[in-house]
Amino acid sequence: MPDNILSGNSPYHPLSQRTVPVNKLDLYRNKCKHDKSDSSRQCETFNIKQTMITIFSIPKPFTGHIGIIQKNAIQSWLAIKPEPQIILFGNETGTDQICKEFNLLHIPEIEQNELGTPKVHSAFNKVSQAALHPLMAYINADIIVTGEIKDILGSVQGRFKEFLMVGRRVDLDV
Repeated sequence: MPDNILSGNSPYHPLSQRTVPVNKLDLYRNKCKHDKSDSSRQCETFNIKQTMITIFSIPKPFTGHIGIIQKNAIQSWLAIKPEPQIILFGNETGTDQICKEFNLLHIPEIEQNELGTPKVHSAFNKVSQAALHPLMAYINADIIVTGEIKDILGSVQGRFKEFLMVGRRVDLDV
């Protein structure tokens, strides 16, 4: 593996990874103008291209129960349509194998503190260079997402030029 996988001529560069073309389906959203003088709303339909997203995460080792949970989460991310680019950071046990199995981009180099804990800001800095899409989401590696995440992202993206969304988990017994 080359020293700098983010260099444009590296076979590990994200542009050399599998990408999913945008298909003919588009998301439609209502763009509304609210007139404060009379409580009416004037809405027009506008078209947003399929929301393409890069998901990145720093997983724990893919061993035991947490390994199963993380693998299930990644499979839920891959079920998003159009399929997102997924980048996993770090060199924990099994990360390289998971990236190969699901054709994900693996960036093993990440800054760590003196205890060996990965520094999240390092992933944020590197993903800005490696992401194929302007919309990026940091998701904990054990979070399963549903298809409605695309609708939510598309809706917010249609309203704001720049934004930060924060979510939280809901624990379910399955």
